[in-house]
Amino acid sequence: KEGMIIGFFCGLLKDILGGNLLGFYALIYMYVGFISGYAFRSFYDDDLKVPLFLVAGTDLLYNLAVYGLQFLLRGRLGFWTYIYRIIIPEIVYTVFLTIIVYRVFYWINYHLMDTVRKESESIWELK
Repeated sequence: KEGMIIGFFCGLLKDILGGNLLGFYALIYMYVGFISGYAFRSFYDDDLKVPLFLVAGTDLLYNLAVYGLQFLLRGRLGFWTYIYRIIIPEIVYTVFLTIIVYRVFYWINYHLMDTVRKESESIWELK
């Protein structure tokens, strides 16, 4: 539920700031948030494979939805051109950035949780 809510409001913000249709990106981001939130159940923090596959898969679904609903319905049929020029480069750089950003966030979270864990242990020792 949290992924859907965050995805909806992020998509709504994208619609307000630069979208043509109000609610288009909100709907797509809501589904992406649902898939990401659902995958959280089978996810270990130190394993990088699940986030990479999740980012690549949801990026592919996002771009196919944008193509299908914004280009294909207008009669623009250059699907392979869209695949080679937009979808594949976007998936590559998004996965590359995921590797970097995920490691940084993991390191920050690990050190923050380490201090919280030490504080909780010291509280239990006092009791």
